[in-house]
Formats: sequence, structure tokens, C-alpha cells
Amino acid sequence: MTELATRPAAPAWPASEWGDAGTLGRLPAKPQSQGERMREWLHLFKECREAAEILARTSFVPKDMMGKPAEIATAMLKGWELGLDPLDALASIYVVHGRVGFYAEFMRRRMIQAGHVFRVIESTDNRCVVEGTRADNGETHRAAFTAEQAKRAKIDIQAYPAEKLVARATSRLVKQAFPDVLSGSLIVEDLLDGLVAVESERVDAAPAESAPVQRRRQPRAVKSKPAPTASVVDDDLLEDPAPVDEPAPATAETRPEPETPQVDEAQQTDLLDDPPADEGITKPQLQKLSILRQREGYADDDEGRADWFRWVQTNIGRLVGSNKDLTKAEASVLIDVLESAQAQDDQR
Repeated sequence: MTELATRPAAPAWPASEWGDAGTLGRLPAKPQSQGERMREWLHLFKECREAAEILARTSFVPKDMMGKPAEIATAMLKGWELGLDPLDALASIYVVHGRVGFYAEFMRRRMIQAGHVFRVIESTDNRCVVEGTRADNGETHRAAFTAEQAKRAKIDIQAYPAEKLVARATSRLVKQAFPDVLSGSLIVEDLLDGLVAVESERVDAAPAESAPVQRRRQPRAVKSKPAPTASVVDDDLLEDPAPVDEPAPATAETRPEPETPQVDEAQQTDLLDDPPADEGITKPQLQKLSILRQREGYADDDEGRADWFRWVQTNIGRLVGSNKDLTKAEASVLIDVLESAQAQDDQR
């Protein structure tokens, strides 16, 4: 009797790979060790570095990252940790003194993308109340921030009070009830104001009483003067001007004619541009003005400083040799102008 050749049976798939409906499913990923995550991070960093070399030569990166591939690669990796696409990370991440911050609008977007609900309950020039409902347990949380809190913390909100109060109320809500959205990161406004810690006001579920609206002050008008040809004076020269040589006493035989005393360039600048008797610039204003100046692309050299102080003179009507010579009111005007211009650039 002839034997029939039979085909060997195919190996059976592991039962763990079959779903309840009899379909082939994907095995769950094994948890990564710390060493494996580090190797993956280093591999991604090498690939990000290659891409950053190209992106650094384009206009698709923020102005302060152009020509800096290392910072671009680092921002891309930070975005990878948060689940962001590379270009989205470059447009959303802001670094001040080594601290990473995000715009409040980006925080709200991340909340909504995660399935949570965000609402603005009240928004005036004096007070903002925001509310969020978690998608996992349905709990609702509220947080508020007021103009009085900003005043106590010496936070300048005169330019856009309602928008800035919404930003800080958003930050408080996210840090209190939604820390998983952005791993507890700060908003850009907190970084620019010197990381001032202010406790937010928690409100109950009852509707908040509407506070009277306080209209923000309009920035004072300034007159432009033609820029003089004098060069920028160093801070040390402004603080310690060189002494003026006094003429020798006249003798009885020779009586010199009256002459105008010679004044050096630094003293002449002070005489022509005496600062008004107002309160001096504050430390948070000085830090914010420095950061906004960098974002405008003014180089940190003699030529860049000269361009900067010419622009300052055009807006405040007098020549200064250092940002420390500005008054509080003048610094507020400059900050308003720069923030308004950069906000319009971000919307384009």
C-alpha cells in the first residue's frame, strides 16, 4: 500500500497573541529599564542633532534659536518627552535662565487634547476665574488670579490685564489639578517676571461675584528726538565721571579772560539727558526688558547696544547709556511696545 506524504503541521501561535474574537493581536510592550531608556534617548539625540543642523539655517525656528543647533536639538527632545512633534515643540517651548516654560494658550490646548474640559468662568481687568473638569474621574476644579495678587507680587499687568490674568489663572489650575498635562512646567509669564511664587485663590462651585472692571491706563505719549552722534557710554563711565581740571588761580599781573569749563562726553550726556525725577526701573522690569531685547535680535556687542539705545531714545525721547537709567514708567512703555509687536509676530 502506497503511503501518502503529509505536510508538517504549522507551529501554533502563542495563545497570548490571539484576541477574544479570534483575531491576531499585538503583544504588550515590555517595560523599559532605565538603561534602555537612556540608550533610546542618546540615539534620538544623535538623530535630532542632524536635523537641527539643517533647521538652524531656516526661518522655521524661533529667532533666538537661529544658528544654534544644540538648543534646537534639546527643544526637540523635550518635545519628544511631552509627545510633541518637533516643529510644534520649537514653537511652544521657551527657555529663560535654564527653566522651560510654555505659553498659557499652549497649556489650554494640551488640556483639551488630553480629553479634559477647560472653561473661563470670569475674565475682567481685575479678576479671572477658570474651571477644569478631568476626563478620568469627572472632578471639577477652579482657580482664580486677581489684579491685587499681581500687585502684591510686583507683576506688571498694565499692558493687557485681562489676558495676563487668564494666563496666570490657567497656570495655577494646571499645576493644581492637571499636573500630568505638562509635568508641572511654568508659563512664560512666570519666567519673565522672575519666578515669583504667588498662591492662587481656590473658589467653590458657587458662581463668582463679578468685580468692577478697572480700565487699564493708556501708555503716555512720547516724542521722538533725532538721535545724536554721541557713542554709547559704558555704565562705569556714567556712574563715575572723570573729574574736570580746574584752571589755576589768576595772578595780579595776568588776568585771564572768562572761559567756559570743558566737560567730557559722559558729563555732557548726563547734562543733556537728565532722567526725570520718577521711580527707577524695577528688577523684574529690567529682566523682562533684557529678554525682550534678545528676542528682537539685538546683538550683545557695541553695535547691537548702540542700535538698542537709539531705539530706546526714539520711544522715550531721551538718550540713556544703560537700561538701569530708565524710570519705571519708561520701562513700562518699552515693554508694552515690544510685547505688542512680538504678539503680532506670533499671530502671523
